[in-house]
Amino acid sequence: MKKIVTSICIGLLTACTSTSDTSSTNNANSETVFQDFVLNQELSSVDRVAPFILSDYMVLDKQFVALETRNRKYFLASVSQQNCADLNFAERIGVLQHEKDVLNVSDQIVRVGFEDQGCIVNNLYKLNKVQYEELSNINIRRRYNTSVNAPTRF
Repeated sequence: MKKIVTSICIGLLTACTSTSDTSSTNNANSETVFQDFVLNQELSSVDRVAPFILSDYMVLDKQFVALETRNRKYFLASVSQQNCADLNFAERIGVLQHEKDVLNVSDQIVRVGFEDQGCIVNNLYKLNKVQYEELSNINIRRRYNTSVNAPTRF
């Protein structure tokens, strides 16, 4: 009986130590957390969004910005870093569009006051509301280095 209990305990300890979470989406400190989110969620890429009138946004990091339109559509924009003002410090952002009320890949997301240093949109991904809220939760955990469930918005 003692041997059975000992072998069960050793088996459990071995299983616990050898199991690790390889998903960096759950790792709030991962530098690739938003790239992993795109891959894990299998987000579909779009070239243009019409109609597009910006109503809300979240700057997630230097490469990703989550966008909400006036008609409650959600998108994730991947932006270039070349000659781009750091959006993390933006009090407000704007979108420089080639077409009125349309967001295209190659349009620019700008930090208001630094319009000459716009961030070119490389990719656009369609999101649903749950994915948008999950990005908000990931962003809060990453910024405040916590793994607790935080509210979706402040």
